[in-house]
Amino acid sequence: MSNKNIERHLLDISIQALGYVADSSSDLFELIELIELACRHRQFVGPVQFEDFSLSEDQANKAPQLFLQFKFSPAALRRFQEKSQDMHQFSWELVLPHIDYLETDKKPVDSVGYLMLGSVKFKSSNGEDFTDEGVLDFLEEISNALSN
Repeated sequence: MSNKNIERHLLDISIQALGYVADSSSDLFELIELIELACRHRQFVGPVQFEDFSLSEDQANKAPQLFLQFKFSPAALRRFQEKSQDMHQFSWELVLPHIDYLETDKKPVDSVGYLMLGSVKFKSSNGEDFTDEGVLDFLEEISNALSN
């Protein structure tokens, strides 16, 4: 159950950061260009730092997918340093389907619809394990700060 909560929180803060980067543009192709630029510059948006952008095939259906890698921003790690411990080593990916490989009836009409197709995978960048409770506590602190 806590993995789903972690994924939900990570998805929320990732989409918020992407919304900021998109600067209210609903154009899907402009969004992808802005994401690539944010990753190239390792841009910070609130508690999120853009890390990498790649295209790979999904092993199950062989369709290309976009992988956006994120970490927590230095500001978030400083602000919540009591709970952050080794969170500077924690990373996650937002996985989005490649728009050209979606069936016509499943293609979103704008960037918001496209982002809603995303899913999250999280991991440690150095192989260390994080407790679900520790990650969830950290994410809840961030979520509470963002909602205030």
